[in-house]
Amino acid sequence: MLQAIGLWIDAHLVFRPDSSSNPYHWRDFDRILSDGFYFACADHAFFVGEVAHAKGIPVVFVKTLDADFDRTLDDGTHVVVIYAADEASLLRQLDQLVVP
Repeated sequence: MLQAIGLWIDAHLVFRPDSSSNPYHWRDFDRILSDGFYFACADHAFFVGEVAHAKGIPVVFVKTLDADFDRTLDDGTHVVVIYAADEASLLRQLDQLVVP
C-alpha cells in the first residue's frame, strides 16, 4: 500500500522547491492536491501520512532537529512520516528514535 501511495504521488505531484518567488507556506491536504506540487519533506510527509492514515495505516510525523542520524539538509532538519502495521510496532519504532 505504501509503495502504491508513493507511486501515485510520483505520477501526480511535482517537487517544487521553495524560492523567493515561491516561498514555503503550510498547506492542507486539499491545497497540496489542487496545487499539484509539494515543496519539500514536510509537504511530502504530510501528504503520505494523510493518505496512509485514511487507508488505516498508523502514522506519526517526526521532525528531526540537528540529529546525528539525519543529515538530510545542511542544517540537519528533516520531516518524515513513520508508519507501521499496527500501533504497537509504531510505538517500538518511536522508542528507537529517542536521542538522549
